[in-house]
Amino acid sequence: MKDLFLISWMKNLIKNHSAQTQKTAVVILCVFFFMAASCVNKNADYKNDKDYILGKWKLVKYEYRLMTSPPSPRQSFDYSKNNIVYEFKRKNILTVTGETDNVEYRGLEMGDHAYEMNYNLKDYMTHGLPFPYLIKIGTIGHSYLLSAKELEINYIGEVDAYAYYLIR
Repeated sequence: MKDLFLISWMKNLIKNHSAQTQKTAVVILCVFFFMAASCVNKNADYKNDKDYILGKWKLVKYEYRLMTSPPSPRQSFDYSKNNIVYEFKRKNILTVTGETDNVEYRGLEMGDHAYEMNYNLKDYMTHGLPFPYLIKIGTIGHSYLLSAKELEINYIGEVDAYAYYLIR
């Protein structure tokens, strides 16, 4: 909203004031657009999420609940102090490694898992809600949210629901 206000203020300033004020307004507007352009994703060299997800991600939290009626309370497991790593590799291999001896670990089994991104996209529905970003790990389909430093992988089934929270 501030951006729209700034642009309309600048238009008004340019239209109704002296040449010097107009030049100042144009310079301010150019600086504003330069700053806005510098906020663009620094990882623009990635072609798509399939490239963007590659690399090592640290599991920091796992949440679980039974989908009873009403749903059970959410159980949360904090792994932020553990070094549990999910590494997405080329050729669709996800390798899970880490120390889980002293914690109640609920994540994926340690070892290699096949994964596939954006599979069967137009036909996939979960509880009537379409998810535009999909990843299949093993044989189970998940939705996901991906940013430069965070990855959230969700599953909603008829019996249970869970989510993995990972960071770079």
